[in-house]
Amino acid sequence: MRKSLKQTVVDCKLPMYMRDILCNGYCPSFLNMTIVSDGGRLSLYYETGARTKLNIGRLSSADKMELILTIMTMNFENEEWLISAKFYLLEPELIYSLGDRVEHGTIKLLYYPDIMERSFDIKICSFADKLFKESCTDEKQIIEQFKRYVLEGDNYMARRVLEKNIDRLKLAKVV
Repeated sequence: MRKSLKQTVVDCKLPMYMRDILCNGYCPSFLNMTIVSDGGRLSLYYETGARTKLNIGRLSSADKMELILTIMTMNFENEEWLISAKFYLLEPELIYSLGDRVEHGTIKLLYYPDIMERSFDIKICSFADKLFKESCTDEKQIIEQFKRYVLEGDNYMARRVLEKNIDRLKLAKVV
């Protein structure tokens, strides 16, 4: 089943190389899309296919942490395709998934231009805050530790904090 979405953006300059990469599906992190330019207006058409908007409310804490790790991996891949995180928004509402799964390969991002061009570090910290805004104190402490490492530029330690706690949460579920 093919589903489509449409967004319109005004006063947005999108370089031709990015249009080619996004519209030809070279970068696997984003939904397939078509861009139509009409003067200063861009119409963005997306094909969601079998993917639906990710329901964040249904995710466990371990799943939310895994989602953050997946987004970090996707950002690395996007950079290899010359799509810097400063060029697109990173919001929970812009994530599409196969059956609310968060593993790498099951989610795609809806590309929407970010006119503020904030860095990935700021975006991933804000994203983590939005995911865990209604969480318990322990989870918020984990996310604060994660954010501290990200903002210090130590992505290795930031990932380790999440990986360690994903394992801990999954083991607690089994016992």
